Amino acid sequence: MVQEDVDEYFSSKRDEIIGHIKDIIGVKSVTSCDDENDAEKVAKRDKGLEDVVDTAAALVQSIFGERATSYVLKNDSHRPGIVGRIKVDPSLPTVLLYAHLDVMPAPPEKWHLEEYGMKDPFDMQVVKDRIVGRGVSDDKGPFVVAMHGIKYLLEHDRLPVNIEFLCETGEESGSPGFDKLVEHAQQEGYLKNPSSILVGDTKFFGDTPTLTTTLRGIITARIELELHKKSLHSGLWGGVAVNPEEVINAAYATCKNPLTGEIMVYGFSDGTPRLEGELKNSLIATSEKFDLKKELDEGGVGESFTNQSFSALARMWMRPTLECHGTRPVNIGSAIPGAACMDITMRYVNGQDPTDMADKLQEKLQKYHPEIRVVYDPDEVAEAVTIDTSHPVFEKAAAAIEHAHGKRPVYAGIGGSIGSVGLFQKVFPDAPQVLMSHSLANDGHHGPNEKWDIVMAERWMKSVCHYLGSMGEKE
Repeated sequence: MVQEDVDEYFSSKRDEIIGHIKDIIGVKSVTSCDDENDAEKVAKRDKGLEDVVDTAAALVQSIFGERATSYVLKNDSHRPGIVGRIKVDPSLPTVLLYAHLDVMPAPPEKWHLEEYGMKDPFDMQVVKDRIVGRGVSDDKGPFVVAMHGIKYLLEHDRLPVNIEFLCETGEESGSPGFDKLVEHAQQEGYLKNPSSILVGDTKFFGDTPTLTTTLRGIITARIELELHKKSLHSGLWGGVAVNPEEVINAAYATCKNPLTGEIMVYGFSDGTPRLEGELKNSLIATSEKFDLKKELDEGGVGESFTNQSFSALARMWMRPTLECHGTRPVNIGSAIPGAACMDITMRYVNGQDPTDMADKLQEKLQKYHPEIRVVYDPDEVAEAVTIDTSHPVFEKAAAAIEHAHGKRPVYAGIGGSIGSVGLFQKVFPDAPQVLMSHSLANDGHHGPNEKWDIVMAERWMKSVCHYLGSMGEKE
């Protein structure tokens, strides 16, 4: 494939591509709401998710016309999604492209809106050759650019495979009901037998592109405690009634040292691999390419548990975590809450039992107060995954990335979770999954001022075009 052709195509279509990204960014498809018991807020969240798949369907139609089919997947068993197909020849293999269209919340007060000329975080703008807005790099922008890359291959008769694509709207929430979404797509005649799967939802390793080899799993849970039938007047009952929010905070403090990161729950790390042999050597080799200080600075991390690259990578890739994301009393004002809950996540690695981890955490918390409960939905636990990179498609992917970025990618783990990948391994066990990076770790994927450099968008298109275009070559 001639690299200059893709460069020229991207340049000629730049305004159209950015316009399509802006259209889909403008849909406020936030994955969650701050109160699941508030019907109005839930309805607003759900409407945003429905609107974004409708927008994606219109976008696909605009890009491909009659050369693509798409089907919006909506029913009560799963969150909205969209599935589609670009068919070249029924006798050719099919590559499945996965993306997600939900985004994390974006509190406007934390964004530099005035600096970027934005009305809100969904009012996407281009500032100094970078695109700014919620979802531009995670994961709406990459989906749009991949679609345009596929169009380029079609127009130049260089697409040697059929393409199917599947977009969900629950990835940022652990992909609830994703198995039902896949079943629904199959009932509509899609996702029958993909030969391989391309996942464009991972990040660079420092300034080096990556092919992801491991993902941690995640349990999204709440620590709950109810002590009183209602909220209590603090002037009447202060000094007498036990405050459940204070109890939860104190109980959690017995489970983790906030200054060292040590998890003080017996057996919480059971099942993690020993850092020895090939695994240890791989981590050492990779850590030599990782500038931890630079990554901490660019990521906005003010204080860390370690200043050693090897230790940091081991913690991020090969160790479980326990994180608190805030405590919510179920009342407002100066009352003593009748109940309280703490939002937490537990990330785990391949080989660990998430149910056992949650049980052991609850056992430890109940030593502080016997009524504390750890509550989560087992069906929404994203699995930890290890990718087998021995299939020939990984060399094609590595060559595509090197072609686009001018440097060989590293095979790297990632501390995050992608719920779809574990399910794909079960449903399509013979289809290798390629997790190809397209954005930088400092792009602010879940934080304020999320951005995607236009040069990275162009290189992502080159990677996609080169990778898919090479599928017709003999192994």
